Amino acid sequence: MYTIGETAKMLGLTTDTIRFYVEKGLVHPEKNPANRYLLFSFENLLELTNVVYYRCLDFSIAEIQDIMHSRGSSEVVKLISEKSREVEHRIRYQQQLLKKINYVRSIHNTVNEYAECRVTTFPESYVLFISCDRAPITYQLKQLTPEQIILCGSYDVYELNGQKLSQGKSYGLLRKSAADAMHMRLDSSLEVIRAYPCVRRMFHIRRWDISLEELMPIRMFADKLRLNYGPTFLVRKFTLTSYQDTDNLYADIYLPIGEGLELP
Repeated sequence: MYTIGETAKMLGLTTDTIRFYVEKGLVHPEKNPANRYLLFSFENLLELTNVVYYRCLDFSIAEIQDIMHSRGSSEVVKLISEKSREVEHRIRYQQQLLKKINYVRSIHNTVNEYAECRVTTFPESYVLFISCDRAPITYQLKQLTPEQIILCGSYDVYELNGQKLSQGKSYGLLRKSAADAMHMRLDSSLEVIRAYPCVRRMFHIRRWDISLEELMPIRMFADKLRLNYGPTFLVRKFTLTSYQDTDNLYADIYLPIGEGLELP
């Protein structure tokens, strides 16, 4: 038989952790009748290693209790299958998060290159929320998961009619490729913006408002290539540090070409 200190040393656990597992009914040591100290047999060591095994698989204490107290393998298989789906979901989310992190890192490294206009494709995206005239979007945000909020981007619509530039609605957009990769369960009523060709330019800004002068290089580039376009621009404003740091504010601007952009 082993004392709790000896057991902790052998298994690399703390005595508090072992006592916690005992209190939760996951390990069943004997008590020394003389001093009421816990005594652990070899079988108790196996119980502890089994608990550690399930904890490493990210099972909660309650889930381990269900496994320990189950009288058949079917319940265990069910719990393990559920855990497998949870882990697969987290992996898909981490993969999409890694893509976003790498994208931000690439902007840090190559932001000056994006100052040049280029023809590209705006990806097909789900519309997660719409804000009109900066109206509150609290209700819409409450319907979103933390993953959807983190992976979506906020875009403002600008309309240029003659020499008058006006800001319209703001959209929270989630790339369909990211949602599909994560097998997200999205409301079937969500609007979808189709993929469309556009002229893109990213550049440093000193304030949150976009000026007519900042948009003109994009239109001039489109004119040079004899591209057809409408009055609509889609603008994502972001920071490389914090929103209080005006030295690191940027605008990522898309000018739809061809048939133009259809927004809800």
